[in-house]
Amino acid sequence: MMEQAKKLSFTLIFVLTSVLLAACRSGDIKQQVSTSYQGYLVQAAIDSFKVKNNSVYIYGGVTAFKPDGNLQGFNLSCLMLREQNTKQFSRSYFDSIASHISILEADESGRVNAPVYWTFPYDDAFDVKQAILSIAIVKVGEFDCFRSLADVNKPTLDLLKLE
Repeated sequence: MMEQAKKLSFTLIFVLTSVLLAACRSGDIKQQVSTSYQGYLVQAAIDSFKVKNNSVYIYGGVTAFKPDGNLQGFNLSCLMLREQNTKQFSRSYFDSIASHISILEADESGRVNAPVYWTFPYDDAFDVKQAILSIAIVKVGEFDCFRSLADVNKPTLDLLKLE
């Protein structure tokens, strides 16, 4: 009886370990994607992913700028990541404790650089390492996606300065 209980406990430990490892996979994916919108350029460097709680978290960084250096702020809520095979979109989230903040201030050179992440529902059809990713600018809400120095007469945005 005791031997049978030991076998059962080892089997349960093995099954639970397998489930935990499968539920929390992670890895590297290196992709560079970019888009332009009304003279502004946005580039995303996608670095890694993590599968957790039936979701895929994709991590990277975003850079937004205008070639003339005339960018004051960027609304991160406008940036969407698209997975081409499943046709799914995800909005961008600022990858920090203050992840609810979406409007970011440009640095002195007129660039916004920020760590970001995106989430997608996970299922067997979503193969992260084979994903074909692209980004798109989609205006959401009442604010513009970009704020330039020429926009001084428009309502101000609450800008988050990254340091």
